[in-house]
Amino acid sequence: MAIDWLTGNFYFEDNVDDRIFVCNADGQTCVTLLDQELYNPKGIALDPLMGKVFFTDYGQTPKVERCDMDGQNRTKLVESKIVFPHGITLDLVNRLVYWADAYLDYIEVMDYEGKNRHTIIQGLLIEHLYGLTMFENYLYATNSDEGNLNHAKTSVIRVNRFNSSDFTVVTRVDRSAALHVYHQRRQPPARHVYH
Repeated sequence: MAIDWLTGNFYFEDNVDDRIFVCNADGQTCVTLLDQELYNPKGIALDPLMGKVFFTDYGQTPKVERCDMDGQNRTKLVESKIVFPHGITLDLVNRLVYWADAYLDYIEVMDYEGKNRHTIIQGLLIEHLYGLTMFENYLYATNSDEGNLNHAKTSVIRVNRFNSSDFTVVTRVDRSAALHVYHQRRQPPARHVYH
């Protein structure tokens, strides 16, 4: 789930019915944002300042996509070298998209247009990544030691997002996949909103 801090609306994916919804702040009114060509939506992130929704889908055709906050102007950003895209987070200042692939065991980054794609970190230290968030110079992710969230401990890991150094396990918890940082620095004030 992702919250638009400017309006209070919240967005979430339903991977049973393969849809993405948007609801008003009190949850009384919800509408389907997207319901076509979604096969297993997993992660969602918002840039309310630019009026954009970014999401991952790892069904028949795994991908990372972007659309406007009203569901229009849907654009596929990543369709190759991707299997189980799960967690997704944004650098709003630099307009970067980070996502984690739970099968290929990597965290990658690209700009909002899908260009300048490269790998931040890959390998055994970060296998089975699910949740992903960013704060200041670090990416935080959840990973299952066994690849099965029902039977394994979950580690919360931290890695420097600029050079993949300073990798550390922050904590271990029981069966968790989602991970979010809520802080003023992650929610800049609107000077001009592009809705």
